[in-house]
Amino acid sequence: MNCLVGYVYTRCLIISNSCFADFEFVSDPPSISAFDLDVVKLTAMFVARNGRQFLTSLMQKEQRNYQFDFLRPQHSLFQYFTRLLEQYTRVMIPPRDAIRRLEAEAEDEGKVLSQVDYRVRWVKAQEAKKRREEEEAERERVSYAQVDWHNFVVVETVDYQPWEVSFEDFCISQCCRLMTIIFVRPVTSLLPPTRLRWAPAC
Repeated sequence: MNCLVGYVYTRCLIISNSCFADFEFVSDPPSISAFDLDVVKLTAMFVARNGRQFLTSLMQKEQRNYQFDFLRPQHSLFQYFTRLLEQYTRVMIPPRDAIRRLEAEAEDEGKVLSQVDYRVRWVKAQEAKKRREEEEAERERVSYAQVDWHNFVVVETVDYQPWEVSFEDFCISQCCRLMTIIFVRPVTSLLPPTRLRWAPAC
């Protein structure tokens, strides 16, 4: 029983620490009309089929057509168009290693199902991890908001001279004094007026 629990824990730990690349042929479509989306897709398909020369001639021909503004690098849809172009190119002209991998996966369905199951478990582990981090951040935010920072006052200030402490201690004292000035300034009205004196650096 202990061996089984240890195996399950180890497998879950491996899954949560694994790293998967994004899906190669999945791209979230932008929030545009269906007609504009079809224009982008068809343009990427024809460019992938006919090459860069077709793209150059198309840009020159349609340079005043606003529907083809996505061909410009500064346009917001240019990255989406480039992504589609890469996907269509890999489908029309697939590399040899991709073909061999697809053939191997087609002959071994169990391997594909195992990869799918592993990916699903990884996605669930990532979602659980993100949810725990969000809950921890929310608890810290609530705890920080519950602190009444106006109740803090300076009770005493100790000045160190350069010849009384080492260089490291002197640097720490200067940092602490600066933090005191920054964080306690809202309540300095409760204290008698004092003059802040900075000791010369070593």
